[in-house]
Amino acid sequence: MHLIYKKICGSIHLLSSIFISFYGIIIPKNQYDSLYIFSNNILLTSWILNNGHCLITYYLTDNKINTNCNNFDDYYVIFNYKYNKIINNYVFLSIFITTISIYNVYTRNNYSKLGTSLWCLSYMTYRLLLSLKN
Repeated sequence: MHLIYKKICGSIHLLSSIFISFYGIIIPKNQYDSLYIFSNNILLTSWILNNGHCLITYYLTDNKINTNCNNFDDYYVIFNYKYNKIINNYVFLSIFITTISIYNVYTRNNYSKLGTSLWCLSYMTYRLLLSLKN
């Protein structure tokens, strides 16, 4: 895949991850909450099925996921590998922000607090384990 396409896809990946992270914190309850919940579940499923990679990363690696591929390669293409510490810190922080966002969306849509807490704890644990793998 050409470098320009990787930069475009990486930019989309970065912007979508920022939106997902802050949606439940910034945007009040609305008709799109169910879409947010659904898309987060699809995203988690794609990580499980694609060895920790989302569909954008799967596309960027020409549909060949291997265990040696870093989940953040598309971010590195945008920002350069010399910023890998900043990128890793961003990803680590985004795990916590996204977990808070997911918790907010689930609870404001009347999901049980216990079930939501367990879901968010398992989500955060899974994401932290994925980030440590890289």
